[in-house]
Amino acid sequence: PSSLAENKCAECHYLSAPSELLTKDNACDAFSMIKCSKCTRKYHPVCAHLKTPRQLAAVESYPWACPECKVCCVCKSAGDESTLMICDDCDRGWHTGCCNPKVEKVPEVLFYHYLLIIGIIILLGSWLCPLCADCHGCDEQGDKTEYFHALAPPPTDKIKYPVYLATYCGKCYDNFKNDRFCPCCLKTFSEEDENDDEENEMVACDSCDHWIHTGCDETLTPEKYQSLCDDEEAKYTCPLCADNIKPIHQTNNATLALKGQAQPSGYCVGIVGGKIKARGVVRYKDHKVAVPEIKGTGIAEMPSSNNNNKD
Repeated sequence: PSSLAENKCAECHYLSAPSELLTKDNACDAFSMIKCSKCTRKYHPVCAHLKTPRQLAAVESYPWACPECKVCCVCKSAGDESTLMICDDCDRGWHTGCCNPKVEKVPEVLFYHYLLIIGIIILLGSWLCPLCADCHGCDEQGDKTEYFHALAPPPTDKIKYPVYLATYCGKCYDNFKNDRFCPCCLKTFSEEDENDDEENEMVACDSCDHWIHTGCDETLTPEKYQSLCDDEEAKYTCPLCADNIKPIHQTNNATLALKGQAQPSGYCVGIVGGKIKARGVVRYKDHKVAVPEIKGTGIAEMPSSNNNNKD
């Protein structure tokens, strides 16, 4: 039946991913599929070489193109495929000459991957695109920086896969691991950070002991913040502990994700504290944290630049 064929993976032609591709570290089950936004064919993530929680979250956050349909997201063409790089984190395609600044050479090849459906060899190097080479904590950018993905444990006993939270540079990842982050936005702070300017103003939640940015909670008005500073006996409860979480879409999946009962998707489904978009809510070290929006959400094509003109 055609319906059965449509539900099979376009590369391996099976409903279940090949066992030889599956490992204990897989980010989804053997029957999970992702659909190409162009040809609408379906792929097992592992058959499209997508294996990490970060990659799966990223390809759900924008109109993903399969290996056969993939083009450069800047010039919108396949062009010279020998210069078409694939981002390790989001799977978007970029020509070396379309990046700004230009990439002088394709990153060193780590291994080859043979795609049965189109019968070509794709060279997979180590490279992050401008959207992904970005620290969520301090906004440092650049592909020369080493980045780390923060993960939360599976949200329920029925879901066995970790949740991608955010990407950090080394310094911010250390701060994250030491609980120096706002649970609403997951921006990090260091012990040396000053609390003087408005952007850094934070209040400690009396329920979870996390520090919350005043800009992440609509109830933390300047007057409220000042009263909390003036009165040491005053109590404050953060949006996550107070359940001040509103769905953007009234769907069952959104409701479950915001209650921590389902795997967050790649796109935002709720607003935390009236201020912060979230893909869901999960527990990290026994406390609720909001799962941040992925940079580049909804973006399949990047604007070209005069600086990107190819020679």
